[in-house]
Amino acid sequence: MKKHLKALTLILFIFIIFTALPACSLQQRMDTYAADKEECYLNDDDVRQFSYQKKSYTILEQNCSNDDLGDWVGYIRKFAAVDSNGRILLQETLGTDTLRTLADMGKKAPQAVSIIPFLNVYEAKEESDTLIVDVNGGYHKAVPTDKHRKNEKVLDFLNADKPSSDDFRINPQNATELLCDDKVYEISIEKVNPSDLGDFLGILAQSITFDSQSKLPLSKGDLNKMDWKGESADKKREHWTYIDICEILDRKVEDAVAVNINNDYYVAQRRN
Repeated sequence: MKKHLKALTLILFIFIIFTALPACSLQQRMDTYAADKEECYLNDDDVRQFSYQKKSYTILEQNCSNDDLGDWVGYIRKFAAVDSNGRILLQETLGTDTLRTLADMGKKAPQAVSIIPFLNVYEAKEESDTLIVDVNGGYHKAVPTDKHRKNEKVLDFLNADKPSSDDFRINPQNATELLCDDKVYEISIEKVNPSDLGDFLGILAQSITFDSQSKLPLSKGDLNKMDWKGESADKKREHWTYIDICEILDRKVEDAVAVNINNDYYVAQRRN
C-alpha cells in the first residue's frame, strides 16, 4: 500500500542523510549539515514571503523540478501554522519529533487553517536572482518581492499540497468523515489504544470548527459573524484538531483506520 505524504517524504529523506554523518544526536547532525547554509526567515504577516540575505522573496505557485535546482544555499526548516489570510500564528522548528510538534501546534494554535512545512532553499539553475524553496513537499519558485509581477500567481497556501488519489482528506461537507479515493470513513466515538496502532498512513494537520448538527465546517465569515438576533443561540459548535492517521492492528485499512483528533485516536469506520 502506498503511504506517502510529500512533506513527510522529504523529512524522512533528511533523516536518512543525517544518519550517515558521524555519531551524535540527530538534531546535532541536522545542525551540522546546514551549518554553512544561510538561515532564511518567514514573514510573520505573509507566509508566502521569506527573507534570504536580508532580501525579501515571494513564493510563487509555479512548481519546479529537480533539474531546476542549483546550489543549496539556505534553509527555513520550520512548521508554520497560518490563518486564512496567510498570517503566521505560530512557528516551530522542524526537529526529530514531527508528530509531537504537529500535535502541540494544533493545541497552541487551534484557529490555524493549515500547518505548512518549509525546508531548504536553493538557487535556480537557469535564472539569476531567483530562488527555489521546499514548501509542503514541493519545489516552488521564489522571486524578489520588489520584482514580483502581478501576473505571477503567488503560492496558494490553503491548497499547497492537494491530495492525490490515495491520500486521506477531511470531507469538506462533513467534518466527521474522511475521504480516500471513492471511500468514505465515518469517525466514531470509539477510541483506539496506542498499543493497537499500526503503521503511520499520513498527516492531516488541520483544525476545523463545525456545526455539531449539520457537521458542516464553518468559514471564517461564519465564525466572525455577529448574531444580533440570537438565531444561533441553540446551535452548538465543535472544534477538532486533526493530526495524523494510522492503521489499526488486526484491521484492514479498507475497513477502518485510526485518526488522531484533539490528541486521542478514534476509529474511522468505512461506510458501506
